Amino acid sequence: MSTPHLLVAGHIMMDVIVRPESAIAPTSDTPSEVSISRGGAGANIARSAHAAGITATFVGAIGDDLIGKLVASQFDFPVQFQPSPQPTGSLVALVHADGQRAMLTQAGANDDLSADFLTQALDTHQPDWFHLSGYVILSPATRAAGRAAIAHARQLGIPVSTDACSVGPLMTMGPKNFIDAINGITLLCSNAEEFDVLASHLGGTDLDLLTTLGAAGARFSHHGDRWEVPAVATQVVDTTGAGDAATGAFLASRLLNPDPELALRAAMRQAAEVISRLGAH
Repeated sequence: MSTPHLLVAGHIMMDVIVRPESAIAPTSDTPSEVSISRGGAGANIARSAHAAGITATFVGAIGDDLIGKLVASQFDFPVQFQPSPQPTGSLVALVHADGQRAMLTQAGANDDLSADFLTQALDTHQPDWFHLSGYVILSPATRAAGRAAIAHARQLGIPVSTDACSVGPLMTMGPKNFIDAINGITLLCSNAEEFDVLASHLGGTDLDLLTTLGAAGARFSHHGDRWEVPAVATQVVDTTGAGDAATGAFLASRLLNPDPELALRAAMRQAAEVISRLGAH
């Protein structure tokens, strides 16, 4: 039996994660713990799925700059890049004492992700499952490309999932507009806050739903059936990338074994590993 193949499309970022050791001094130095690594929601999901034992390929746009070269060197699983004249995407996350974070982002090259690149990647790889990062849909610059990729995957008979990604951009786009834009997907992944924003617009859909609930664990619903598991107890250092890690592990587990509870437990183990250290990588 061949190893299942997941294709993930989404953002590539250079993550700079900063955890101040004291109150920030606005005009002076603040001692901090700093982590710099490859990030991006789509790339994080692919890495998590790869670590869970399936073949995971990531596709995304990257700039011809120093950050792009550094980021490209940190992939330890299959990748395919769309070159862009824009700078490689970057993110600065300020991590609070409770592990929650505020993110400052520059999409850069990610906004050049094209429909041709995504559809050609689907034709080339013919995966068992396609995950499209919700950021591709949330960004006006790439929304049409994302919708084209969903439609093409469905034409090829490939199931598709996506994630809600972030409440701020979700509210800017509008939850109903987001649900309309992801028409054709099989599985929607979100955290509890994002689910609350979307909930009133999900009644007329037949989507499978994966929802991470922070310290309360995670749940999965499918055609009226529901499974829930608790979180794995661990020290919370930084929540950056925890949802991405959970999504990747869940998708990998479901491709290897259809049992939803096993997939949820795998997701919680991977999320616990991520939140116990600084940075998503």
